[in-house]
Amino acid sequence: MSIIKTLNFTDIEAPKSNRNAISTVDRARGKFLAAINTQIDAVGAFISGETSYTVSKKSYATNDDGQRQRVNRDVEVRPIWFEQDGQFFIALRYANKPLVLAKNKPSIAAGNTLETVRDVLVQIRDAVQAGELDKLLEQSATEARQRLSKK
Repeated sequence: MSIIKTLNFTDIEAPKSNRNAISTVDRARGKFLAAINTQIDAVGAFISGETSYTVSKKSYATNDDGQRQRVNRDVEVRPIWFEQDGQFFIALRYANKPLVLAKNKPSIAAGNTLETVRDVLVQIRDAVQAGELDKLLEQSATEARQRLSKK
């Protein structure tokens, strides 16, 4: 008797991908919160005297045998804050595009110390968690998907 014939087949299909189970707003909010938390950690590193901050990202590399394998690489975090004339500013971005919260004002004034930059980033994180940026994040995520699908 064949091994295949001993199996019990059903008409139940496998569930669809989990990617579509999460709404666009929830996915965008999660990505943005992760990025803001990374920036808060980076500010903390700069406050403590470090000159750079790195995170571990998964990527693929070819080993000596020519096989591609998954590896962890340290990637330097690019700060979203910048200093100009003794003042710090924060320029928010989503999907590599500016996230403008107020018309014709692409950056947020964050005071003159890195501690105030961290405080402003925490306020932004709280606003995102409260859902205050949901419309803007959904719009940015939709535009980013459209840019990717045009290629």
